[in-house]
Amino acid sequence: MRTAPKLVAALAGMTLILLSACSSDSSSSSSSAGTSSTSSTAGSTAMGGTTVAVGLTDYAISVSPATGPAGELTFEISNTATQEHEMVILKTDLSPEALPTKDDGTLDEEGAGVEPIDEVEGVQAATTETLTVDLESGSYVLVCNIYNDKTGEAHYPLGMRASFTVT
Repeated sequence: MRTAPKLVAALAGMTLILLSACSSDSSSSSSSAGTSSTSSTAGSTAMGGTTVAVGLTDYAISVSPATGPAGELTFEISNTATQEHEMVILKTDLSPEALPTKDDGTLDEEGAGVEPIDEVEGVQAATTETLTVDLESGSYVLVCNIYNDKTGEAHYPLGMRASFTVT
């Protein structure tokens, strides 16, 4: 029966270790609140990447934050518009308004000074899509490059463009 005191001492020691670990976890999580999160809050760092909120409305794109760090970025694309849109990521030193266009007003994604990176097509009204890409430092433009055959309208010249910088 001499092993019982040793067992009790070992259990007591393990309990103290667990209690101290729990209390240090709760204090560290409260001190880091708001700086790092695994949720998809705009600008938050999640699993080594940064989440960027992109809002698509009828004829506007909003980006928050408008700057992100080089590396893995997840774009959370919310379409609050009344129609389908898309988000195209282009690397360019041109301003969002000065990108090359085709005769129908759509952006020439293969035009001079434009490098297509990735895109999400068919983002339906009242839906959210995500796109994760690895971006290097530089200037980018996010656009919707849809052309509506029925109305003859291209979304890019109607204002569906926004700057994004990777540092």
